[in-house]
Amino acid sequence: MTPSLLSLLSRDLSTLWLLLKTRTDEIMHHDISPLCAADIRDQLQKRFAYLSGGRGQDGSPVITFPDYPAFSDVPDQDFQNVMTYLTSIPSLQDAGIGFILVIDRRQDRWTSVKASILRIASHDQVRFSAVILSLVALAATWRPSSLQTVAAFQGGRAAALRRWALFLAAG
Repeated sequence: MTPSLLSLLSRDLSTLWLLLKTRTDEIMHHDISPLCAADIRDQLQKRFAYLSGGRGQDGSPVITFPDYPAFSDVPDQDFQNVMTYLTSIPSLQDAGIGFILVIDRRQDRWTSVKASILRIASHDQVRFSAVILSLVALAATWRPSSLQTVAAFQGGRAAALRRWALFLAAG
């Protein structure tokens, strides 16, 4: 390599290293300072998602996404903050079992329903044990054991929910 290519490569690596370090510091900062309800009061008062206090048969906490017409307009940072806060409330043991999601989208069109599911699935720090969709006048229940994506679910990732959402999007 010529000296100019080496200097360009070195500069690019330095830039990437600084970006990685900055991102790592941001992640570590979030882990060190957990969210408090007072910090995100306005976001919680929108009530686009909440812990209902209910539990599944296996003890899974229930997160409810009520019919919220402006769900797609909720800023990503607000959504992430609320999800992070809600999933930090139950004990680590209960959160390890997984969360049951109740998603009420009876007033939405199918494209909005798919977009909502994909958005919820994008929060990959949450382990889901079941999803209950309320569409029109019927409710559809999905458990990870009913699909081929059990391994991804047992790995603690939301990949299975994403695959299911993609399956719905294709249909």
